[in-house]
Amino acid sequence: MAERTHLGTNIIYSFYIAAIVYPISASWVWGKGWLNQIGFVDFVGGGVVHMVSGFGGLVATICLEPRLEVISNLNRLQTMNLKRMVKMQVRKRKKQLRLNNVNKIYHSAKSEQRPLQSLISHSNVTPKKI
Repeated sequence: MAERTHLGTNIIYSFYIAAIVYPISASWVWGKGWLNQIGFVDFVGGGVVHMVSGFGGLVATICLEPRLEVISNLNRLQTMNLKRMVKMQVRKRKKQLRLNNVNKIYHSAKSEQRPLQSLISHSNVTPKKI
């Protein structure tokens, strides 16, 4: 939020949170507040602090609205990166397919030669006549 607002706006926002919102929500939990009475346990005050800062950040984000120029630049960069990644994956897949085809051709040629080699190596065996 700090880089999206002016210094004066940030000071006013911080003052409002620290002087009004935080004491009210803290009184709900600490002392005899209604959350304390129904059994809410706040460990070291972390629940109140994070609740106030989380809701304060949510409200500020809703009020400030999205930065369209950043979103459009991100979309452009993401699109470029996606295209680059797809091209790389396609090249890699084509290379794998080429290697697989070469391996298939090599192994099929090798398997065709095996019977010939087996005949040559077992030439001392004569076939039986029926």
